Amino acid sequence: MLQSGDPVQIQGCSHKLRYLQTSTGNSDLDSLLGGALPNTAVCVVDELNTRCYGDVLLRYFASEGAHNGHDVLAAGPGSEDLFKRLPKRIEAESKDMKSAFPDEGLKIAWRYQTVDQKSTNVGAPKTRYDLANNLEKPEFSGSRLSHIAEMDYEAALAKIQQELAKEEYSKEIKGSKKRFLRVVLSNLGSPLWSNLELLPRFLADLRFACRHSYAVVMATIDSGAIQKDLLRTITALSDAMFQLAPIEENQRKALGLSDKTHGYFKIIRLPCLHTTLAFKPAATDLTFELHRRHFDIKVLHLPPAFEDYSTTKEPPKGGSCSAGLSAF
Repeated sequence: MLQSGDPVQIQGCSHKLRYLQTSTGNSDLDSLLGGALPNTAVCVVDELNTRCYGDVLLRYFASEGAHNGHDVLAAGPGSEDLFKRLPKRIEAESKDMKSAFPDEGLKIAWRYQTVDQKSTNVGAPKTRYDLANNLEKPEFSGSRLSHIAEMDYEAALAKIQQELAKEEYSKEIKGSKKRFLRVVLSNLGSPLWSNLELLPRFLADLRFACRHSYAVVMATIDSGAIQKDLLRTITALSDAMFQLAPIEENQRKALGLSDKTHGYFKIIRLPCLHTTLAFKPAATDLTFELHRRHFDIKVLHLPPAFEDYSTTKEPPKGGSCSAGLSAF
């Protein structure tokens, strides 16, 4: 009898529609994905014209694996130092959580406290990590962490395929206790990688290998340094893709955005591996904020909280627009 889904149980993974999924390590990003990243998915983070922010999501991704006993294989510029900068986990209900991420609601001026407050958070905080506090190696919970020194797509692919073919990661070989592998790829398309013309083949073969394994991939690119044809190919070969587009200071002021806002968080593609339609997030106009201890994805434009005038004959003086603005 033909069985669909992933019948195995692996620590740090959950089931959705009978298929495995696992957290990216960032609750906001998980919410945009519909709860978590599906098994076998290739997720690409495009940090446009910068290398300041995508690395943070790779640290979250790898640390989530280290805390759950997943194996992590890293390749690309800086991969040898990635495991020295994995953030420590902070449990959602702990006192450390409250001190590390203070309640911003306490800072609201008294005159605005009667106005209905709408959260700008994308997702409810679950497990979070403190970017200012790195994980010690003895705390790796049985994870095997390794990196590929070669900065060549062909050589890197061969080593990743060799890992994915092992019985402990294979979906095709039954019987053995299964482990989960996270592949971290930094700065794909960078001149530091050799043989750029092999990148499309690298991604296509990697994606195919993942489809037969218990594994997920997160990679970073800079689309500002990649030709459009190659970027279209990368997008087509990814299962999920997001873009981090920094906002310049003058643009931030013109839009009236908070000084904490570092850029736009754009959804390019969402995974659709086991469903006919991809998950639809509640909001798609998003920004991101990088703080010393955490990385947050926020809703950009929230509808103003208007008072209910349905029982009155006319709105207050000044018109509805000014009434809405006064709430801010």
